[in-house]
Amino acid sequence: MKGKLISILLVDNDSDNNFFHERAIKKYDPYITVVSKTSGLAALEFLKSVPHILPDLIFLDINMPGMNGWEFMDEYNLLGKEFQNGTIVLMLTNSENPDDQKKQSLLIISQSI
Repeated sequence: MKGKLISILLVDNDSDNNFFHERAIKKYDPYITVVSKTSGLAALEFLKSVPHILPDLIFLDINMPGMNGWEFMDEYNLLGKEFQNGTIVLMLTNSENPDDQKKQSLLIISQSI
């Protein structure tokens, strides 16, 4: 990502969280386009349907029913580079599970290499 944020994708099964985050983002900058999806599958379908409007930033919840954040990342990484170019994925969790925290740290390290 370079420069100013233009669009953000929120992926969280909790619609209240999405509402709160969207409000905070819009308060920061009302011109940022914010799209909310309540499942990893819906987010992937959105990304595939509008490749010309890819988000600059994705806030991704780790713990979701159906497709969790880790499974989303597995599928996201299979998408062509044209779907990922310049997009930053930030994984969010309130999990205290050490396995989640360790896996998240390893993902950050592997993405920066």
